[in-house]
Amino acid sequence: MVLLSTTLALDVLQSFLYALIGPFGAYANPFGFSTFDLYLMSLFFIMFCPMSVIPLLFLGVRAPYGKFALTNAKDENKGLEGSSFNRAAMNFYSKFDLVVTNGKLAFAFQETFSLVLFFYAFYAYAPSIDVLMNSGSMVTIQQVIASLMFVLHYIHRAFIFTLVRTHSMSPSSLSIVMMAASFCAANGYLNSKGIWVYHDGTQTSNSDFSLMQFVVMALGVVFYVVGFYINYQSDEILIRLRTQNDHPVDIGATTTCGSKKKYFIPYGGLYSLVSSPNYFGEFIEWFGYFMFIQNRFAFLFVILTLSNLLPRAMQTHNWYLEKFGLEYRKLNRKAFIPYLL
Repeated sequence: MVLLSTTLALDVLQSFLYALIGPFGAYANPFGFSTFDLYLMSLFFIMFCPMSVIPLLFLGVRAPYGKFALTNAKDENKGLEGSSFNRAAMNFYSKFDLVVTNGKLAFAFQETFSLVLFFYAFYAYAPSIDVLMNSGSMVTIQQVIASLMFVLHYIHRAFIFTLVRTHSMSPSSLSIVMMAASFCAANGYLNSKGIWVYHDGTQTSNSDFSLMQFVVMALGVVFYVVGFYINYQSDEILIRLRTQNDHPVDIGATTTCGSKKKYFIPYGGLYSLVSSPNYFGEFIEWFGYFMFIQNRFAFLFVILTLSNLLPRAMQTHNWYLEKFGLEYRKLNRKAFIPYLL
């Protein structure tokens, strides 16, 4: 698995090199990808990974959604605005960005792009069943299950979690919604083509997989299911806190837009070990997806997911420490990975 990850990481770096000097004829296309897909993969990583890691993890900038939304920044987070970079960013957002008040519809809108572009790429570029059969190849179980993994996650994320399970969501900002929609669109497109167009052609039937491949794929399914469960359970705990206020430990009430709003320390599940088990579960889920399909697009997705979730988890952990102080420190929770980070 380490060797596979290293190989795919080098592949991604090669795609960057091609994106930089390929147009000048100084570097040949090292893959069988279309030029558009190579550029999209490179820009996808170059744009979103640094935009997440550098400002969020190293400069203390908080993406303005959820508890860090613009509508919460001045009231619930008063005195907890973070670094000078974050204060400058919040000032910029408040002056030039637009607040999207319906957080549920905004989230459903941005996540839906993953499904739309996944199915678009499938219908536009994937070989038909007749072509596959005539060429002596066939659709493998790996392709079908990987597609189900991707699609089921986003059906749950865009519709079930957002519109059914969650009663309310904090407002977002237009820039965040559009960036997230762009990410989801590129991600859905690339992963669909990774599964159906750039699939490893050495497997001409389901019996061509080696024992080691089957073991890694089986572990990937386990990781995916466990990660989904952790994410689902953790979100459910937060939803109950928001709707029922069912735990006595809180910081008291603060006023936001004329209404009382309380914050609580979540308990249960992996909240006994980390501050953001929902983020940890989602990372485990997508790492399992990568283990199962084993292509560079899934690997890229895992890296980008980590570059977004890790800074957010660290910020959330610090937010709990600032809000609850000694009461929270006594719990000895990590931010993202149990016992480690």
